[in-house]
Amino acid sequence: MNLLTSLRVKSTVAATSIMIAVGVLMSAVTPTASASDLQAVAIGDSVMLGAKSQLQEVGFAKVDAKVSRQASSGPALVKKLAAKPDIKFVVVHLGTNGSYSVDTCRDTVRAAGIDRTVFLVNLKVPRKWEQVNNSLMEKCAQGFSASRVRVLDWHSISQSKKSYLYSDGFHLTPTGAKRFARMVTAAIKQTITWGERVSPGAR
Repeated sequence: MNLLTSLRVKSTVAATSIMIAVGVLMSAVTPTASASDLQAVAIGDSVMLGAKSQLQEVGFAKVDAKVSRQASSGPALVKKLAAKPDIKFVVVHLGTNGSYSVDTCRDTVRAAGIDRTVFLVNLKVPRKWEQVNNSLMEKCAQGFSASRVRVLDWHSISQSKKSYLYSDGFHLTPTGAKRFARMVTAAIKQTITWGERVSPGAR
């Protein structure tokens, strides 16, 4: 092997080594599509079920949504899903299937713990308990600081855009599911930016 050939071989080997090293480094530091980017979990009924994949895509660690779920299941579900220390935000959309009490709402918030923010998503459902439950959420939130509870006004957002809902007036179309996910994601990011979780607030 002459000098020129030897140099070419060494150069090729060196370049290959660098490419391999860079590849290893990139695989180590490049973030994967982690489902816990938002440090958030979501709990809901069939309305949220319609946005499950959209919520997972934007970074929810867990979306537990079930058809015909009652709000009474909220405290136990929140306590279970928010137990991991890396979970900082809990989104709750319950009340579509019937009325519930302020005490149940407050128990749901308390179940998340004082170090987490709970987002109560209000309702757009053509039932007699729609306004009752939406008012209940507002009253519930008043017992806590903004760092503990925020009410998200899905009612107003979906009211102005009929394309977000199917003909039954409450289940999400694909367009509505994307908007629902954007709403809660924006609220979480705003909370992080504003630093609303500095004060633990009322228990």
